[in-house]
Amino acid sequence: MPIRHPHRFGKNLENLDPEVNPYVAKIKENLDKLPIYLGDKLHGRPGTWQKEISTLAQNPLENLYLEIGSYKGKTIVDYSIQKPTDAFIGMDITLKRIYLSADKANKLGCANCAWILANGQILNQLFAPAELSGVFLFFPDPWQKKARQKKNRIISPEFCSLLTQVLRPQGFFWFKTDCKEYFLEGTSFLNAAGLIPQLEQEPHLFKLQSETVFEGLFKRQGLAIYSGVWYNNKDTVCP
Repeated sequence: MPIRHPHRFGKNLENLDPEVNPYVAKIKENLDKLPIYLGDKLHGRPGTWQKEISTLAQNPLENLYLEIGSYKGKTIVDYSIQKPTDAFIGMDITLKRIYLSADKANKLGCANCAWILANGQILNQLFAPAELSGVFLFFPDPWQKKARQKKNRIISPEFCSLLTQVLRPQGFFWFKTDCKEYFLEGTSFLNAAGLIPQLEQEPHLFKLQSETVFEGLFKRQGLAIYSGVWYNNKDTVCP
């Protein structure tokens, strides 16, 4: 059974039962070598992430990127390898995904990334204003089986407002989904928040090679994929 922590400062590891979730013990055993942040370790972090990850990498890093719902870390690991001068954070709500992601990155020698156990609905509590150069949200749960489930979707007017706070000027938000209705709804919320849509389906300064687990699955099934990028500055020049 996964242990989920939607809130910013969820229970610390010492208060969690390893018999309920074996990843509690795995994280406890590896906290000295894996850059995992949860509970009290999230206190005082807004505005410090760039410096924190630069210290881990033993090298000054330039931009800071966040993936919400990093699953098992494939995207962040791929990007961190291709952009070693930038810092990356993967965020998820289960201990299993965070541990597997951090362990994968560690084994591949990716020192320029870190992992947060938290929910993307509280970005302003985790990041300072204009701290992020970009945010990725790839294939979030569309909550489409029942109409009443739509309230669980992460993209909402409130979430889009948070994006405008934590993204730097010209910072981007990159959204992918296989659900057309969700994409259209998300587009309306993002546009209403004042984020500026780009004509292309990926950031023009962020053309890297990576395919998420779900993206590959949907492509093999012949399903359509909807992708869009929005910028946090009306003066941004889009190609």
